[in-house]
Amino acid sequence: MQLVTAPLGDKVILDGVTRRSILQLSKERLGDELEIVEREFTMEDIVEAVAEGRVVEAFAAGTAVSSDSLNNQQKRLFC
Repeated sequence: MQLVTAPLGDKVILDGVTRRSILQLSKERLGDELEIVEREFTMEDIVEAVAEGRVVEAFAAGTAVSSDSLNNQQKRLFC
């Protein structure tokens, strides 16, 4: 299983405490079951992965908001 996150190089994603905490907790809780992958991806990549059944869960997190499953936000994002 992979946790895919955008890379830090382009400064779109900040190397903040929220991101670091999520990555650290994911490693601690899932250990060898999880590979953390930093790479660029597009919305088209996400739509394709969902259509192919490769997405188990998706979430968004930020310093100003809590981490939230995209299932809860689905109607706002894709309507």
